[in-house]
Amino acid sequence: MARQTKFVKNMLAIVVLVAILRGVGYYLETVIKRHACIKDSLQKSTKSLQNVNDILFAQTLDAVIPLPECRAGIGESVLSVIASSPESFDSRMAVRKALIAEGRVSEAVKSSVCLVFVLGLPTTEGKNASMIQEMVMKESQRYQDVIQGQFLDTNLNSTLKFLMSVKWVHSRASQAKFIFFGDDDLHVFYERLLVLLRKVKPENVVILQGKLAHVPKSVQQMFNLSYHQFCSSEAGLVLTKKATERIFQVSWNMTLIPFPDIFIGTIAQHYNWTVLDRDGFMGDIELKSDVCTVSHVITFRPRVIGKNNTIHSICATHPKDMVKKTEWFNATSACPEFDIPGLLRERKFNLSEVSLDEVEQILFGDRLKDAKRLAEKTTHLINNNRVSSNKTFVPCNYLTSSDQCGNKYYKKVLESSGMVINNYVYTPGGIWTPKECFPRWKVAIVFPYRDRAFHLPIIIRELTTMLQHQKLEFGFYVAEQANDLNFNRAMLMNVGFLEALNFSKWDCFIFHDVDHVPLSDYNYYGCSGMPRHFLSGADRWNYTILYSTLFGGMTGLTRSQVFQINGFPNVYWGWGGEDDEIRMRVKEAKLDITRAKGPTGYYNCIKHHHHSAPHMPERVHLLKHFKKRLHIDGLNNLQYRKPTITLSVLYTNISVDIQKLKVDVRP
Repeated sequence: MARQTKFVKNMLAIVVLVAILRGVGYYLETVIKRHACIKDSLQKSTKSLQNVNDILFAQTLDAVIPLPECRAGIGESVLSVIASSPESFDSRMAVRKALIAEGRVSEAVKSSVCLVFVLGLPTTEGKNASMIQEMVMKESQRYQDVIQGQFLDTNLNSTLKFLMSVKWVHSRASQAKFIFFGDDDLHVFYERLLVLLRKVKPENVVILQGKLAHVPKSVQQMFNLSYHQFCSSEAGLVLTKKATERIFQVSWNMTLIPFPDIFIGTIAQHYNWTVLDRDGFMGDIELKSDVCTVSHVITFRPRVIGKNNTIHSICATHPKDMVKKTEWFNATSACPEFDIPGLLRERKFNLSEVSLDEVEQILFGDRLKDAKRLAEKTTHLINNNRVSSNKTFVPCNYLTSSDQCGNKYYKKVLESSGMVINNYVYTPGGIWTPKECFPRWKVAIVFPYRDRAFHLPIIIRELTTMLQHQKLEFGFYVAEQANDLNFNRAMLMNVGFLEALNFSKWDCFIFHDVDHVPLSDYNYYGCSGMPRHFLSGADRWNYTILYSTLFGGMTGLTRSQVFQINGFPNVYWGWGGEDDEIRMRVKEAKLDITRAKGPTGYYNCIKHHHHSAPHMPERVHLLKHFKKRLHIDGLNNLQYRKPTITLSVLYTNISVDIQKLKVDVRP
């Protein structure tokens, strides 16, 4: 009996040992296969990279869809590059809304952060892949913030995705000082990040990140790495512009390790770069009620999120340190840019004479007296702060000191002056902000103006209605020439541009003839697709345009684009020529002009009741030699007498005495 028991025990031991050996064998086989798979995938990734070499490093970089332009202003300091997958539409939308929400209460975030997403091609097959790709292309057209490379969106192609974004930074976002790289499930407090980055010199080669991690031994052996630490990107990664440029330069002489954080760490080790470790980059943490308000937290990814919530929506709507004077607003989402409800395909209006008083009554109704009282009070406060002088002066140089430009007192006065009119918050001077959604764009409409009292009330009435339908934040600025010299439209555009920036950092500007009224609400006046010519035809030309390269009438440029072309020429005194030179300046800056098409871009002209400015005989000569003046004639040589600022109920009037400037226009 004892022998039988011993025999059974021995057999059981043998069975257990065999099972253990089989398990170990299976594990080793799995590991070997996994390593072989990684090697094979790496080879395929490298071949894929070589196949798209011409696409990744081409001048245009339009591998799959047209590449976006960075929308932030001339002084933007952070470019936020978010890695995403093609099907993660909801995550990208949540990231956009979070940034809009933070920018709504932080001027620094609004003006200093540019957001783009980078992704590859869908990994699904058949109809699903086609459907997802079509949706991505529509999303790109709508938001213009998507970079998509010609490679499958897999983990092993993450380095390709990173290099695609680095190339885009190098070619399309040269003004960014720092580049943040993160994932679409990571929440970022950009205002706190900006505060941190003020302590870092952007000219140094620096990597700023949350924590250092150790490279797994298997990966070290596979790629023969001597570097045992890498920059963990799970909590986000910040590079200086100089660091990204160096990565861009050396990447083609290195093995493409299919893990971007290890790839970056290897380069950092080789060049002995400074790597800063900051506790504010948190990574995965438990979601607590106060996590959004802990001042040292810069980025984090919650482990648990309630149903129907994203961390972006939670921290976009509740952080205490973002609470400011927003009692007028109850917005929780961004205003739409496409598929806006209530737009009129064909607007109906009367272009017969109407007074400013009548327009004020139409727009304000029984709140008109309150609006007038508020406008008078605000004008008084602003003009008391202005230094009265009749001497010609040089405006603040936004090109070199944008942080010091713009009258903070103006902005402080306007922030404390406002009233609710229907679904908009009205601020004196004709500034309107949506109340129930975060405006996607802040648009300044600038009218070069003199002796057009018949036209101004009509265009203000019609544009106010249309822009409210489009859910934009907008303001009207009338740049009025206050002398009898020949009319100088382009110089007034320069003055209107700079003076409007005293009131707010507008995202873009539309320079608008006072006698052209748009026929369709679908002629969207947001900042997408700029530089943009909004006119496709006018009634006086049988709804055509005079010539195909026409760039006058209604022209849109972003704030940074105006600076990029040095504003507008100051030498065109009289009718004609300035709009053609503006188009040439835009082309010289290698900016692509978009145009309204068909009935969407139709306008009706208000009949003139005045004598037009005389033709300028020198315009042909000036156009021929415009390149010689490009860098000496525009914003950088602009001088004018201190204007008289009046905040009326309907618009801000900038009455200015402009004089001829000395500009060498000889061939």
